[in-house]
Amino acid sequence: MVQLTRCAGELAVEEMTGKEDARPDDGTGDIQIRKDIVDRLRRNVPDVLKDLGRWVVVGQSASSPDGESADAVPLDPQGFHEVDAQVPQVWLSFDTAVDVLAANPSQVDDVAFVLVDDDEVSCVELGGCFDPDTGGLSPTAEKAIRSVDSYTERSPSGEGVRIWAEGGWDPQWDSVQLEGCSIEMHQTGRCVTVTGDRADGIPATVEDRERQLRSLHQFVAERLGHRKGGADAQSDSQAPPDDQRQGDPATERDERPLPDPAGWPRLRDEAFYGLPGDVVRALEPHTEADPAGLLVTFLSMFGNASASAGGSAPYIWAGGPQTAKLFLCLVGDSAKARKGTTQSAVEGIFRSIDVGLGWLSRIMSGTASGEAIIHQVRDPSEKTDHEGEPIDAGSDDKRLLVVEEEFTRLLRTDRRDSSTVSQVIRLCWDGSPLQLMAKHVGERAEVHFVTYIGHTTRDDLRANLKGADVYNGFANRFLWIAVRRQKLLPDGGPGLRAAQKRMAKRVSVAINVAGKIGTITMTPDADDLWTEMYWELAYDVPPRAVGAFTARAETQILRIATAYAIADGSDKITVDHLRAARAVWDYARASVVYVHGGKTGDDDTDRLLEKIRDAKNGLTKTECSAVFNKHRNKSELDSMIEYLLHDGHIEKESIPTKGRSKDVYRAKKAKKEK
Repeated sequence: MVQLTRCAGELAVEEMTGKEDARPDDGTGDIQIRKDIVDRLRRNVPDVLKDLGRWVVVGQSASSPDGESADAVPLDPQGFHEVDAQVPQVWLSFDTAVDVLAANPSQVDDVAFVLVDDDEVSCVELGGCFDPDTGGLSPTAEKAIRSVDSYTERSPSGEGVRIWAEGGWDPQWDSVQLEGCSIEMHQTGRCVTVTGDRADGIPATVEDRERQLRSLHQFVAERLGHRKGGADAQSDSQAPPDDQRQGDPATERDERPLPDPAGWPRLRDEAFYGLPGDVVRALEPHTEADPAGLLVTFLSMFGNASASAGGSAPYIWAGGPQTAKLFLCLVGDSAKARKGTTQSAVEGIFRSIDVGLGWLSRIMSGTASGEAIIHQVRDPSEKTDHEGEPIDAGSDDKRLLVVEEEFTRLLRTDRRDSSTVSQVIRLCWDGSPLQLMAKHVGERAEVHFVTYIGHTTRDDLRANLKGADVYNGFANRFLWIAVRRQKLLPDGGPGLRAAQKRMAKRVSVAINVAGKIGTITMTPDADDLWTEMYWELAYDVPPRAVGAFTARAETQILRIATAYAIADGSDKITVDHLRAARAVWDYARASVVYVHGGKTGDDDTDRLLEKIRDAKNGLTKTECSAVFNKHRNKSELDSMIEYLLHDGHIEKESIPTKGRSKDVYRAKKAKKEK
């Protein structure tokens, strides 16, 4: 039992029982101790935390994958399996969480409060802050507690304290060591255990301390010498290790943002919803990769990892089962677009967890033929040995993630005579059985979950993807995502590994929850929004080249929305999921236009638009036809004009004549801003 009467000056702490002492080896007193813990929680936890209703129960997990010590993890209050605390559906009221704690001493250790994005509540955690000889608080800890002056309690380990207050700060670091005391400042994306072991002589309520929190944060930064580049740091201070230097000023000073090229597409904020958005926000400060590339790469990899080894996956029915199977290709202006950096940044999260049956071994590259794809997900052979067993047992994992960092090499492979690559890739996206017609019966895969991620440059794509593959449905099965190098990080982003580890646990939980989801439906509000989107998409008339890349808009949006839903641990697609998916799709469509380099993405349509703009008095339809020396038929010409009218590039004026009126097409003038 640890008892403190005076701690480092006048600060006194109520009598507290350390966790290890709270559970006697002989089992006696357990019920009374648990009752005391529950009573203390009900008596001391501030009402502002109780009333927010974001509570979970926590217990001990197994050791983390990289061998670190076991951590407390949020648990389902009935089955006591691990859940993602950032999913609102798992939150409990304070009273319910405490009742579960009281009734389940063998499964539940503590209750925890969930911090979310834009939270009004923050938590400062001071670890190892008690002097081992005197039991008093260290000067740094006392200064922090006194300066914030808000509800403070002892941590579950009994070796630290936590300060709860309203307010936030601009993060320059996540966790540092200062004068032997570890300091962490939590304001989003965490669930923090609450003990009710409150400090005396400090407010018993959560106070509004925005200014004080920022001052504390600045004080620590200055003590670490961050503002002076470390040259004048205090001799008793320890700078944070590389994997904890999230966004400190030294790193920010070396960061060089790069401007967007002319015509660059913009990804709306709605796309950064839920877990996928949190992943991007965690990784983006520590990599030169494009946030759009990080987002879609995570969605695609998560969709594949969340499928079962047998190839089944959560789906919404829309003309067939639509899963979170997303094919994508990152397209950069040059080799310096950081496409490979994007892949490694996201893949690092999954390498921290792996996903059952060695899923990481299912990430491959180098597509040599369609038959090679089928072989990786093949069914057991029909031929048997003398004991009746299949000669080939087939693949025991029907998931396959193919990452082609030289995507044009795949396109060149497909141009070979009798190549089956394009045909099999299209069947993989469709989810159709894989088998090729041949004289001798080849391998077959009835059920599979194959995903393709490609990387290429703008020039290589335009030079190698043409003809049949543009118009046979190969191109429109992919999301084409324009990416670029967003900034310069001379130090390489030393906080990346720590960011990957922080997100790994949430991703692991989300994958496990996704395995329990079967059929997905829409909420009523989402269904209404989808109807509006569907009609709008039906009237989207892109030029021929853009249309060849974007003809599966409805299906792609549903698949992206499914990925957002299962990342939320939900079997319902909500309005937020649909809006996020639409934002991703709109970016992909705009990327196609950008990649083609013209105003519309179609060479013929751009040529016609240029001629109309150059014509002072506009062009008649006959003159439009003359632009192509009358080598475009009426249907093709009408399609180009219809698109230019629909997208607002041109306008039509009917001019009266002695006979039938004459239609003239003119460039639409930009409206002047008032």
